[in-house]
Amino acid sequence: NLLKNGRESYLNQDQKTLGILKRLHIIPVQRNKGIDGFLKSQDSFKPIPVKIQKENETIEVAKSLLRKACKKNGYQKKILVKTNNEQSFQLFTFKNKQEEEGLIVVEDVEDFSRKKDKLLFS
Repeated sequence: NLLKNGRESYLNQDQKTLGILKRLHIIPVQRNKGIDGFLKSQDSFKPIPVKIQKENETIEVAKSLLRKACKKNGYQKKILVKTNNEQSFQLFTFKNKQEEEGLIVVEDVEDFSRKKDKLLFS
């Protein structure tokens, strides 16, 4: 299929997402709803999965997609880049501390880019 359709047919990341991944030196992943890329570091044996919140996603949906994609690989740390303030308002929300553990929510890409080693490996 790759030879028949061409490599470009498998690329599904939008330009905004690719721009953020490039600024943070993250290797893009194609065709995955929960992980947009991996941050590779010398200080970590496993790469760190990264999700960029899409314009039509709430922060809760983005977190859920990232957690679901990371579940079977047991990643210690995960990064979610927040791009909007879209939220779903639920009457009751239940937070599981274990699911939130290791999740880093990035609100300022430039600030995170400067401080990422300190935030991730200290």
